[in-house]
Amino acid sequence: MATPTELEAAVQALLVDQDLATFRSVLHDRCQWDDCVDADAVIRTMDSMLRHGAEVRSSTTTTVNDRIVSAVEGALDGELMTIFLVMLVEDGLIAHIIVAPDEATALTVQPHATPASPDPAQAGPRLNSLAAILPCRDVAAALAHYELLGFSTHSYDDGYGYADRDGVSFHLAKVPDLDPLTTTSAAYLFVDNAAALHVAWRASGAGGRFTEPEATPYGLLEGAHIDPDGNLLRYGSRLA
Repeated sequence: MATPTELEAAVQALLVDQDLATFRSVLHDRCQWDDCVDADAVIRTMDSMLRHGAEVRSSTTTTVNDRIVSAVEGALDGELMTIFLVMLVEDGLIAHIIVAPDEATALTVQPHATPASPDPAQAGPRLNSLAAILPCRDVAAALAHYELLGFSTHSYDDGYGYADRDGVSFHLAKVPDLDPLTTTSAAYLFVDNAAALHVAWRASGAGGRFTEPEATPYGLLEGAHIDPDGNLLRYGSRLA
């Protein structure tokens, strides 16, 4: 739980310094912003906007009753605009973010109700899991590599195999003319401790390349591994 002063400071850190980590610390885990109903999703969306040229040129932030209102002058895709960023506070954390067109609306706007969970009987077939299909030049060699990384493996035939660990599944498909230097295959693993996973994988003796985990502006510690076939595995865990 943050004080009103701390909340205002975190909002200003976002708008002035693009400090996403500080702003993440004052978000409710179920913070809602348009279609984002998750604090990490909100931060990823903001990070994407900043990376694609969203620019804040000036801002004024005040707290009024249950909300923090920021009058923001900025640009998006080269277009100048003024918006009012409304952040509704619940239990000392920002629970809703709303963009309002003017000050009067900003002072009265209320969040839309979170959509009710669909009736399972009417929702249609459920998606239960996902497996990334990674190309490789030699299935047996690829399976041996992923065994060193802690996956259980088995082959379907010499052209296809499977690697599973902790509910994560990779399918390894043979592509004889695969060029590891040009393949764009990639997967992202959300893990509970990216630093520990990095240490374990580096000590495993597995080939390929590794990138040391680093703190990101959007609140994750991220590392990466490129396997011998050029498949990129990024892995991240939430920063404390």
